[in-house]
Amino acid sequence: MERSLVLRLATTAIALPVVLLAVWYGSGWLLALVMAAVVGGLWEFDRLVQAIGARTALLLMLGMGVPLVFNGFLGWGLEGSILGAGVLGALTWQVGRVLFPLAGYSSRTAATPSALATAATGWAFTIAGPLYLGWTLAHGVLLRELPDGRDWLLLTLLTIFATDTFAYFVGRTFGSRPLAPAISPKKTVEGAIGGTLGGILAAGVLSLIVFDLPASWWQALLVGGSIAIAAQVGDLAESLLKRAAQAKSSSGLLPGHGGILDRLDSIIVGVVVAYYLTRWIIT
Repeated sequence: MERSLVLRLATTAIALPVVLLAVWYGSGWLLALVMAAVVGGLWEFDRLVQAIGARTALLLMLGMGVPLVFNGFLGWGLEGSILGAGVLGALTWQVGRVLFPLAGYSSRTAATPSALATAATGWAFTIAGPLYLGWTLAHGVLLRELPDGRDWLLLTLLTIFATDTFAYFVGRTFGSRPLAPAISPKKTVEGAIGGTLGGILAAGVLSLIVFDLPASWWQALLVGGSIAIAAQVGDLAESLLKRAAQAKSSSGLLPGHGGILDRLDSIIVGVVVAYYLTRWIIT
């Protein structure tokens, strides 16, 4: 057995029970796991963005991303004043880097188009990071707090896993037409179709048979298809970021898997879609 496969299986054997237990017990356990994922994911995001050439502020990103998750846990909403304060702080910080030489720019280059473009790009990524990770993953916490939230969140995660698995094996077996060669050369149209059908099948079986959730058969299929498509969009989005940074993985924090972002890319978008569809179904 190859060393990479052994590492992958070992990491999965340790991480999967932790995730399932956190989802099962919810409350502070899930909050702690999601916050750890946001912190690690933002660190990886910052590394990728720095490799692209933008100058970001990791502490500011953490200062916005972590409170977003906590806001969701407390039920204060995802548009809280903490985010607004963080955005203002990030804007002020980036402007200051241009205006004051001590912040990293000389007086000769402070007003050049290149310096301004670098500052603007850094500011945009500094705002994007917390939204990309904190705002999205907060929906996982919110989903867990809904009626039957534990089952809905488990259904979401298992649907995403099924989507990834079906997409991989169908693409490997039947794939011939590239899906997005400029972003991810190995992904195929056939794999994407297989992943979507796999997600629909998984959500239908889980919602109607395993969890007995209050969803009709067509709602279950809609949930599965929507989560599956969202998961694949999230995967391609992170692939685009890695390709721009010329990186094969977001980091090496998870042996055999790459980085935290490599595991979260499908979940990030999937939980947002699942949360709003679930609210629509139960109301």
